[in-house]
Amino acid sequence: MLTTGLAISQAELSRKEGVSRARITQLLNLLKLPQEIKDHLDNITDEKQLEIFTERRMREILKINDTKIQIARFNQLMSKADKIK
Repeated sequence: MLTTGLAISQAELSRKEGVSRARITQLLNLLKLPQEIKDHLDNITDEKQLEIFTERRMREILKINDTKIQIARFNQLMSKADKIK
């Protein structure tokens, strides 16, 4: 909605969607994940595996300032997901 102009700010988006501005910020911050991680998440089809990659876990990865470490942490989660198969 922000990129198409349906909302001009995060505050307006939060009002339109009925969630807090803090929640909008949390969700938009997920877009800052490294592309490698976003690509992997986009391609998961197994619902059991999706349970490993919670938003909370992704937010924890975002707190890490080093992209290489972010990817390493994500790879640890992928190892857990692979065991579910």
